[in-house]
Amino acid sequence: MTRAAVRIFAALFTTVALFSACSQLANGGTPKIALYDVTSGKLQVNPGDTVDFGTVSPSGPTTSTHTFSVENTGTADLSLAASGNKIVIAGSNPSYFTIPTQPPQSIPAGGSISFDVVLTAVGTNQTKNATIGISSNDPALGDISYNATGYDGGGVL
Repeated sequence: MTRAAVRIFAALFTTVALFSACSQLANGGTPKIALYDVTSGKLQVNPGDTVDFGTVSPSGPTTSTHTFSVENTGTADLSLAASGNKIVIAGSNPSYFTIPTQPPQSIPAGGSISFDVVLTAVGTNQTKNATIGISSNDPALGDISYNATGYDGGGVL
C-alpha cells in the first residue's frame, strides 16, 4: 500500500471513529457491520480475507464483477464513511478494480445495502491486487479491509 493510500485510510478511519462516538450517543443503540460476498454464495468476508475475481482477458470475459452485501445486524443505524467514497480501493493495482456506484451512507438496524466491485482486463498477463476498505461506526469492528485479486490475461485489445 502506498503512503498516500495509508494516509487516506488513516484520515478516513479517524473521521469515522469520531462520527461513531457521536452516532452511538444520539441513537442509544449499537450498529454492527457484517460483509458478505454474494457472488461467491454469500460467504462472509472478514478483515484480511482475499476475494478471488478469477481471470479476465481482452478476448473475454473482459470483466469480473463481485457483488457484496453490507448488513447491519445491530440495533442502531450503521454509518459508512462520513464523507467522500464510502468504499475505498487502494493497494498495488487499484486502477484495475472499480466500484461503479458507491452505496448510501446509512444502513438502518436490520437493513442491508449492496455494491459491486469490477475487475477489468487490459491484457497485462499479470495478477492484479487491491485492498478494499470500508469504514463504519461499528464500535467493535469499525473498519473492514479485505484483499481483491484477479489475473489480467493477455489477448487482443
